[in-house]
Amino acid sequence: MDFFAPLISPVVECIGGSCATVVRQIGYIKNLEKNFKKLNEEAGNLFDKKKDTEHEIKRHGNNKEPTHQCRGWLQKVDEIQKEVSSIDKEHSKGDKRCLSRWCLHVPSSWKLGRRIVLKTDAISDLCDKAKFDGGVVVDALPPTAETKPVLTIQDGTSAERTLQKILNSLIIDLGFRYGNFSRYGDTCAEAVMEEVCCMKGLTSLEFGFPKMEYFECFLQRSHPWKKGMITSFHFIVGQYKYRGQFLSWPLYSPGSEGRTRMLTFCGYDSIPNAIAEVLRHAESFKLLGHKSAHSLCEFGMQNMSRLILCRIYECDAMGIMVDGDQLVEAALPNLHLLEISHMPNLRSIWEGSFPPGSLNCLRNLQLLKCGKLKNIFSREIIQQLSNLEVLLIERCCALEEVISDGEIGVESDCVLPKLKRLSCQLARALYSKDRLCNEFV
Repeated sequence: MDFFAPLISPVVECIGGSCATVVRQIGYIKNLEKNFKKLNEEAGNLFDKKKDTEHEIKRHGNNKEPTHQCRGWLQKVDEIQKEVSSIDKEHSKGDKRCLSRWCLHVPSSWKLGRRIVLKTDAISDLCDKAKFDGGVVVDALPPTAETKPVLTIQDGTSAERTLQKILNSLIIDLGFRYGNFSRYGDTCAEAVMEEVCCMKGLTSLEFGFPKMEYFECFLQRSHPWKKGMITSFHFIVGQYKYRGQFLSWPLYSPGSEGRTRMLTFCGYDSIPNAIAEVLRHAESFKLLGHKSAHSLCEFGMQNMSRLILCRIYECDAMGIMVDGDQLVEAALPNLHLLEISHMPNLRSIWEGSFPPGSLNCLRNLQLLKCGKLKNIFSREIIQQLSNLEVLLIERCCALEEVISDGEIGVESDCVLPKLKRLSCQLARALYSKDRLCNEFV
């Protein structure tokens, strides 16, 4: 112990402790090199985890940002990195002065050794916290708009008239593409809707309403809508994600018809009055993933007399498109295009009576993946489809016949006289070629 006597006294002075703790404190000096090596190993592991975390954040791009927990962890790692660099510099200075730590000034060596041990413990703790409870990233908030000087436009000037025309025709894209709403979500939609409701001269609007109450609020509060000033619109109500990829067909397009007053209704299990109100004015209707409707009649066929385009996707409860026994007048008399896709329980397009004038203008009929559909046309329907130009049928595995052979009279030597294009995956389902028109034989 005579050898350690000159060392113990300064250490005790430094720590102000009792002799019982002296041996542990001496270890800061004696094991300095071993502890320094361990520090570098632990720091290397920590910095590797930091790189992996930063790579994960970068991989998600601008759509995501680190969670609050992850951001705080990265800041602490940055601080540790600076402190480890400082310890490394101090350690290097000691190496230049002496090959053995025992020849250095004891208090400074003890302080360095203690820093190394404490920092190693802090690094180990950060490594354990690298598993974030809420994940690494969350949806990023919309960027904050940069404040610009207010531009004053005088009333009656050409600039004022041009601006008014722009404001009267809005397309507000909240990211609704293929059934997915924007990452900005409900908060953004509600804030924008509040502003839109206050616009007095609006004549054209394309807008997505993630919730039904937003849509109902707009219809009740918007002066242009209540006064019939909005002559062009596309309202998207609800949120829905397609279950599968749809077969892309070259669609027949009746010019601009049906593309100025559009309603898209997504993912609900009820039919609110607001939908019926807008449907009465709509020329195009897209129904996505409705959960309870058993037929299109539940929306009120009288509300759809103006429809030119109708698309129905993934409505699992729907077994009949139109129940003729519920009709008192012609149904869908102006419809040009009917597209029915991914309807697993659809067994019939039309059942019951067929009032004259129903489907009288239908030019394009497309059926995709309707697994229980066995036949399409009856004699009464065929007589009304004299304007049909395009018939596309794909992946309807239960289909037995397109036209019920037993229901066509012998005198019917020309069926579907205007048909220009026929595509049917199941050849056995086609009506006899010599009974159809030359256009597609």
